[in-house]
Parts: sequence; structure tokens; C-alpha cells
Amino acid sequence: MNSRGFTLVEAMVTLAIMALVIAVTVPLTGGWVASANRLDAQGALTEAFGHARGAAIRNAMAASADSPVAKICLESGELKVLQGTAVSAADCASGAGKLVWQKNVNADVDITQDGSPYQCSCFNNRGLLTTVDCSGCGTEFTFTIATGTADDEKETIVID
Repeated sequence: MNSRGFTLVEAMVTLAIMALVIAVTVPLTGGWVASANRLDAQGALTEAFGHARGAAIRNAMAASADSPVAKICLESGELKVLQGTAVSAADCASGAGKLVWQKNVNADVDITQDGSPYQCSCFNNRGLLTTVDCSGCGTEFTFTIATGTADDEKETIVID
């Protein structure tokens, strides 16, 4: 007898194998996604520092000494680089200055500096970090990027 198609037993065995494969792979993909989110945040932070340094060195506001010329801001999952203008200095709270670059950071990613949530960094006309007129902003290039509380869900990075 020449029959075409699958028997019910063959179909059930195939479905059982597929279910087993899915059950094994689903937990693994969560770790991959978290790692990808951390790497994306690391890349965004590195890119933001590059844009901020470039904007600071261009010095559109003709600032001198250690006055902040460019600023990186992280608010509500949005990483922005603001450049001061001849009219106003870069300010995260008011949005003053010229927006040079921005990127959204995944909501599952926490970026901290010295154990506190990262908020901002200011750069002078030489492209160096400054704290002058920049209260509450970070003064280091070391960050912790985390997607959870376990050690394998955290990465410490240094941007140079």
C-alpha cells in the first residue's frame, strides 16, 4: 500500500522533538540577549564620549580654561551629547545647547559610575573631563554596565 503523508505517531514524535529543542534553547537566548544589550550600551557610551570630545575640541562657544563645552547626558534611557553654543552652555536639564548625537539605551541596562547611576560627563575645550560648573557629573572613565545583579550580568569598562 502506497500512502502519502505522516501518521499521527510520526507527527507527535516530531512535535515532541521540536518542543524539547525549544525548551533547551529558550533559557540560553536570554543570556545572549542580555550580553548583546550590554555590548550595545558599551558601544553607545564609547561613541558618546568620542562625539563629546570632538564637539568640545571644536569649541563652538569659544570657552577657555576648564569651562564645560560639551556634555554627555543619560536621562530616561536616552544618551545624548550636547555642545555649547555662543548663546548658551550645554545643559541636560533644560536641553540648552546643540544636540550633536543621541541614542536610546535598552531599558534593561543599568549604567553606573562609582556605584551611582550615571547621569552626565562634561568636557572642556581640550576634550578632557571637567567638573567646573558641572555639578553631579562623573569625573572618571570607568563604568559598570549591568543587566542584572549577578556578577556574570555585569561588565566594568574603561573608556580611554
